[in-house]
Amino acid sequence: MYSTERALAEHGAKLADAERSTVEQALNEAREAVKGDDIERIRRSQESLSRASKTLADAVYRESRGGGSGLQSSGAPKNGDVVDAEFRNIDDRKP
Repeated sequence: MYSTERALAEHGAKLADAERSTVEQALNEAREAVKGDDIERIRRSQESLSRASKTLADAVYRESRGGGSGLQSSGAPKNGDVVDAEFRNIDDRKP
């Protein structure tokens, strides 16, 4: 719970409102579950928190890759595009 709370505090702005709400709900459920003795509830809340944490990690990853849109910059080749290039073997250079 602590690491998810910390990640949410640091990167929560990168989430859509629905995603942020899902993570917060999972955190609240986990907090309540650990107060009791119901092992099944604790396990369910832990699984829910793991999924929510993955959602948060995915959002941070998308943001770090250039904005969340999944689009590459206009100068970068897209998957499947052929890129022409010249290669020179530096070992073949003569002094």
